[in-house]
Amino acid sequence: MASPETLFTHIMGPEGPVLPTPAVPVTETWQRLSSLDLPVLGIAGSLDAADHLRMVRELTTSVPEGHLVSVENTAHYPNLEQPATFNEAINSFLGDVDGKIR
Repeated sequence: MASPETLFTHIMGPEGPVLPTPAVPVTETWQRLSSLDLPVLGIAGSLDAADHLRMVRELTTSVPEGHLVSVENTAHYPNLEQPATFNEAINSFLGDVDGKIR
Protein backbone atom coordinates (compact mmCIF):
# COMPACT_ATOMS: atom_id res chain seq x y z
CA MET A 1 0.00 0.00 0.00
CA ALA A 2 1.05 3.57 -0.60
CA SER A 3 2.29 5.41 2.45
CA PRO A 4 0.64 8.67 3.56
CA GLU A 5 3.85 10.45 2.59
CA THR A 6 3.64 9.08 -0.96
CA LEU A 7 0.00 10.07 -1.27
CA PHE A 8 0.78 13.52 0.11
CA THR A 9 3.54 14.13 -2.44
CA HIS A 10 1.11 13.34 -5.25
CA ILE A 11 -1.37 16.00 -4.17
CA MET A 12 0.79 18.70 -2.55
CA GLY A 13 3.73 20.57 -3.96
CA PRO A 14 5.98 23.17 -2.30
CA GLU A 15 3.54 25.92 -3.29
CA GLY A 16 0.33 24.06 -2.36
CA PRO A 17 -2.00 21.60 -4.14
CA VAL A 18 -0.77 20.26 -7.45
CA LEU A 19 -3.41 20.83 -10.10
CA PRO A 20 -3.85 18.52 -13.10
CA THR A 21 -2.07 19.67 -16.23
CA PRO A 22 -4.58 19.84 -19.10
CA ALA A 23 -1.79 19.35 -21.65
CA VAL A 24 -1.13 15.83 -20.34
CA PRO A 25 -3.99 13.55 -21.40
CA VAL A 26 -5.10 10.82 -19.05
CA THR A 27 -5.62 7.67 -21.05
CA GLU A 28 -6.79 4.13 -20.36
CA THR A 29 -8.17 5.14 -16.97
CA TRP A 30 -10.65 2.27 -16.66
CA GLN A 31 -8.05 -0.26 -17.82
CA ARG A 32 -5.61 0.83 -15.10
CA LEU A 33 -8.03 0.52 -12.17
CA SER A 34 -7.08 -3.03 -11.28
CA SER A 35 -3.52 -1.86 -10.62
CA LEU A 36 -4.53 0.53 -7.83
CA ASP A 37 -2.90 -0.55 -4.60
CA LEU A 38 -5.12 1.32 -2.15
CA PRO A 39 -8.68 1.11 -0.88
CA VAL A 40 -11.25 3.05 -2.91
CA LEU A 41 -14.64 4.27 -1.71
CA GLY A 42 -17.44 5.06 -4.12
CA ILE A 43 -20.51 6.84 -2.74
CA ALA A 44 -23.61 7.17 -4.86
CA GLY A 45 -27.11 8.42 -4.30
CA SER A 46 -29.64 5.67 -4.98
CA LEU A 47 -31.66 8.08 -7.15
CA ASP A 48 -28.73 9.26 -9.27
CA ALA A 49 -28.75 8.88 -13.05
CA ALA A 50 -28.20 5.35 -14.37
CA ASP A 51 -24.89 6.24 -16.03
CA HIS A 52 -23.46 7.59 -12.76
CA LEU A 53 -24.59 4.51 -10.84
CA ARG A 54 -23.04 2.28 -13.51
CA MET A 55 -19.73 4.15 -13.34
CA VAL A 56 -19.43 4.00 -9.54
CA ARG A 57 -20.30 0.28 -9.60
CA GLU A 58 -17.69 -0.31 -12.31
CA LEU A 59 -15.11 1.68 -10.35
CA THR A 60 -15.65 -0.16 -7.09
CA THR A 61 -15.74 -3.61 -8.68
CA SER A 62 -12.65 -2.95 -10.82
CA VAL A 63 -10.24 -2.16 -7.99
CA PRO A 64 -8.90 -4.80 -5.62
CA GLU A 65 -10.25 -3.03 -2.52
CA GLY A 66 -13.30 -1.21 -3.84
CA HIS A 67 -16.18 -0.35 -1.53
CA LEU A 68 -19.56 1.01 -2.61
CA VAL A 69 -22.00 2.87 -0.39
CA SER A 70 -25.43 3.71 -1.74
CA VAL A 71 -27.15 6.56 0.08
CA GLU A 72 -30.87 5.90 -0.11
CA ASN A 73 -33.31 8.53 -1.34
CA THR A 74 -30.61 10.87 -2.66
CA ALA A 75 -29.64 11.81 -6.18
CA HIS A 76 -26.34 13.24 -7.40
CA TYR A 77 -25.25 15.06 -4.24
CA PRO A 78 -25.55 12.73 -1.24
CA ASN A 79 -23.04 14.91 0.61
CA LEU A 80 -25.54 17.81 0.44
CA GLU A 81 -28.80 15.85 0.57
CA GLN A 82 -27.90 13.62 3.52
CA PRO A 83 -24.65 14.95 4.99
CA ALA A 84 -24.80 12.90 8.19
CA THR A 85 -25.16 9.63 6.26
CA PHE A 86 -22.45 10.69 3.82
CA ASN A 87 -20.06 11.64 6.63
CA GLU A 88 -20.72 8.36 8.42
CA ALA A 89 -19.83 6.46 5.24
CA ILE A 90 -16.56 8.39 4.95
CA ASN A 91 -15.69 7.96 8.64
CA SER A 92 -16.51 4.25 8.58
CA PHE A 93 -14.38 3.73 5.47
CA LEU A 94 -11.45 5.66 6.92
CA GLY A 95 -11.71 3.69 10.17
CA ASP A 96 -11.67 0.41 8.24
CA VAL A 97 -8.65 1.30 6.10
CA ASP A 98 -6.62 3.25 8.65
CA GLY A 99 -4.05 0.53 9.23
CA LYS A 100 -3.94 -0.52 5.58
CA ILE A 101 -2.38 2.62 4.11
CA ARG A 102 0.52 3.15 6.48
